[in-house]
Amino acid sequence: MRRVSVMRRELELILAPLLIPRAVLDAIDEAVLRSLPEEYRKAAEHYLAARIEILRAASELINARIKRLEERLKEYREVKKEEVKVE
Repeated sequence: MRRVSVMRRELELILAPLLIPRAVLDAIDEAVLRSLPEEYRKAAEHYLAARIEILRAASELINARIKRLEERLKEYREVKKEEVKVE
């Protein structure tokens, strides 16, 4: 029996929805929201607000990663230029 740490398991649970194609998630959202009775309208609003926040957070994480990679690329190019000048 394989042991999985709690943090690893939480990470798997967080990443799982990100691996599902967006079109599938959109279709599921549409089906759920259309089939909800009127008394669950507030719950649907909270669900949509939560989905929006998750997507915004993912967007921020992606943008931060892009920025870090761009900085590394810039550093790499500067080091490469210095190496060429030395030779």
